[in-house]
Amino acid sequence: MEYKFRPAQSPTRCAPVILANMKFDDLISQYALNDGEIVAFNFDFRINSAQLNLRVRKKLSSKKWAPCNLLIDFSGVTQISLFEDFSAGGNYSDITISQFADQMIYVSLDPYSNDGEPLPEDNWIIVAQSMKWSEIS
Repeated sequence: MEYKFRPAQSPTRCAPVILANMKFDDLISQYALNDGEIVAFNFDFRINSAQLNLRVRKKLSSKKWAPCNLLIDFSGVTQISLFEDFSAGGNYSDITISQFADQMIYVSLDPYSNDGEPLPEDNWIIVAQSMKWSEIS
């Protein structure tokens, strides 16, 4: 079953997601999620969960950033759509994270545009009921 996208004229930001009691807005202000690298992707068919390990940058000060890995755990996965020709070596330039009106989380690591809205032409898509973030070594 293909997930239906909501119209682009009604954007919603992702609800707060916790990383050591950090709200989503704090997370995106303290980590540069764009221009990252996909280190690993795992999917467990038995429980419809996925893990995405991303190499991103963490803000240390107003002008200093350091590389770090974020592990994103998705639960209640309802859709994964990806085409990968391995030409980018795991690197990605942009990311779209949204929440649909039914509270489903939408992530694309290869969005068709950079306007932050889910589009049918997006690639590397995960749609899930929830996601958790943790910084790993």
